[in-house]
Amino acid sequence: MKKKLLLPLISLLGVITATLGLTACFGGGESNGDKNNGGENPSEHTHDYKWVDNGDGTHKQHCSVSGCDKPDVNAGNHEFTDGNCVCGKKQPVKGTDGLRYELSEDGTSYSCTRIGEATGTDIIIASVYMDKPVTSIGSFAFRYCTGLTSITIPDSVTSIENSAFYRCTSLTSITIPDGVTSIGSLAFTDCTSLTSITIPDGVTSIEDSAFYRCTSLTSVTIGNGVTSIGSLAFTDCTSLTSITIPDGVTSI
Repeated sequence: MKKKLLLPLISLLGVITATLGLTACFGGGESNGDKNNGGENPSEHTHDYKWVDNGDGTHKQHCSVSGCDKPDVNAGNHEFTDGNCVCGKKQPVKGTDGLRYELSEDGTSYSCTRIGEATGTDIIIASVYMDKPVTSIGSFAFRYCTGLTSITIPDSVTSIENSAFYRCTSLTSITIPDGVTSIGSLAFTDCTSLTSITIPDGVTSIEDSAFYRCTSLTSVTIGNGVTSIGSLAFTDCTSLTSITIPDGVTSI
């Protein structure tokens, strides 16, 4: 009699274990950055992953839970905590060593304020510093950095302050993230090697002399969110042949 009861009990335990394994794997929603149940925000449940070496200096992680058939995910596009992928969260951008950051007055974010001890011609600004987002490039942060040829600005940045890249004469290109809402006065003045610029839709104002004397600038795309263009904003951009001003601009 005991043997007859034992067999169904073992089968039941096996079903429960398999169910728990699948729950740990799928977490109740879509993974790897997919929409969760049709919502607008990616799911942020975790998986148990193991490292998989791609053999080319990069790596992927694959769910190690038994029965999980989720595809490999590129570790560079996800945030990992204690070896676990937090799906839907991008891995923070690691900035160039030596850059200086300053805490905001309300203590919620940082601003990149100086090049500091950072070296090299290609600079990357971190998206997170001391566990807080980097949301601005401070006034005069890279002023007179004449050897700077390119800079990567993370999506976390919302403002580029006055004279941030003043006289960065070797800067050839820059991508302004969609999250930026303001470009300060003299921000790119005398960036004489800059050839093109795209102002994203999030920017509402281009301040005075923002691109003054950018003599190599040939192409400017102004986003639809811009409503005002300050005085001398594109003065002495002697290579500029055309510019399209969106309908939303109410003052130049």
